[in-house]
Amino acid sequence: MQLFALDKDKKIFIGDAIRGVNYSCFECGKYLRMRGGQFRRKHFYHSQLDAGCRHSKKSEKHLRVQLQIQKLLPVNDSELEFIFIKILRIADVVWFSRNIVFEVQCSNIAEHLVKERTEDYHSIGYEVVWILDDWRFNKWKVTPSEYFIKSLPHYYVSVSKENITFYDQFDLIQKFRRKHRGPPQYVELGHVFFTYLIEKKSRKKAPKILKNRMETHRVYFSRDLTEIYLREKDSTLYRSTYLKGIKRPHRLKQLYIELLEIALTDVES
Repeated sequence: MQLFALDKDKKIFIGDAIRGVNYSCFECGKYLRMRGGQFRRKHFYHSQLDAGCRHSKKSEKHLRVQLQIQKLLPVNDSELEFIFIKILRIADVVWFSRNIVFEVQCSNIAEHLVKERTEDYHSIGYEVVWILDDWRFNKWKVTPSEYFIKSLPHYYVSVSKENITFYDQFDLIQKFRRKHRGPPQYVELGHVFFTYLIEKKSRKKAPKILKNRMETHRVYFSRDLTEIYLREKDSTLYRSTYLKGIKRPHRLKQLYIELLEIALTDVES
């Protein structure tokens, strides 16, 4: 399901397409046509499926998340399905003035593809923020690709018929098993900050998990874990927030509590 296609050499939006006219996919080059109407969102579809074309497999949920991200960004400063000719990539959503690409992931993906896509965007000066559908990700069993994405700028998205929400989360993962999930911290993707502006003093006193983010991520967003910490500058907030809901009597849960305490208070002296 696609919202954009090529009309000869020009990009065309589904709202401007004409029923019965052949367009082409800017990824695989195959013919596209428009369909949809009163009971189904208008979109382009492949008249001949190409198993290797990522856009032919895009779901309506994926499109809804893309549109919601763009809605949160400044007007006339973003674009869906933007083609980066230099690296032969098509970005889900690009925020031009901030050099940020949002990549929405609603299905499983190989770890090497995550690395390749991220490195390609970095090569042209763009930061990649991964948006993971929590229907597929954020489960107790963690895939290698999600585990790798955890080291990159990323957030989860929850999609229902009525709402789409983006959130950050503290968790503990051991041997590809998620041992603990903290409460969701709902993120405002339209308000971005740059980590190079964070004071050295704040970096030094930050909990280890946040210090790692500050050192490896170029950006963070309003109301995510990093921004909350910098706003409050009190790691006690994290202990009280993330230990919430864990019952102490169970010995295994007690171990998780101790691990959380270590993770949250492990700062350089």
